[in-house]
Amino acid sequence: MTAVDETAAPLSQLLAFFSALTSNDVYDLEKIENSITELEECILTDKRMNADRSQSIIALRRKLLKMKRYYEQLSFVLSELAENENNTMPPELQKRFAAVDRRSDYLLNFVLHLREYTTQVREAYQAQIDIEQNQIMKLFTVITTVFLPLTLIVGWYGMNFKMPEYEWEWGYASVIIISACICIAGVLIFKKKRWF
Repeated sequence: MTAVDETAAPLSQLLAFFSALTSNDVYDLEKIENSITELEECILTDKRMNADRSQSIIALRRKLLKMKRYYEQLSFVLSELAENENNTMPPELQKRFAAVDRRSDYLLNFVLHLREYTTQVREAYQAQIDIEQNQIMKLFTVITTVFLPLTLIVGWYGMNFKMPEYEWEWGYASVIIISACICIAGVLIFKKKRWF
């Protein structure tokens, strides 16, 4: 931050203060934008979701919210000074205040853009989590479907009725073979449909 000339007029000192206050902010915002871009690339390229990424998104959103409030207040003060309703400053100084006001408006718009970008990254992160959960649910559905016929057979043999297979010598073997065939057929059907 540059030093303010103490021998200058108070309004010139105020202008120098606001100019110095916002002079390097665009570089800080570009660093934040780069970190959001890196976070987005990590989310879209990694197979596994990481809880740290969620914390990073939340931290970025909080930081950008604070910056938004800061630039809104700064823009309000600078626009009041640039309007010069009391005609207390020379026109050249008023133009320079207007220029600093435009810079603060630009920085505010940059922060708003970054907040939207962070929201998009958060939505991409949530979409990746949803995709991962859908894959897990698909796997559970396939496993349940493969073993459901076996559950039916177990329930069937659990009843207290005299089954024809009890008297047949190969009854249990045939039930075991039929059960294995049902499981293998289920797995082959799911593989063919590329469900797992």
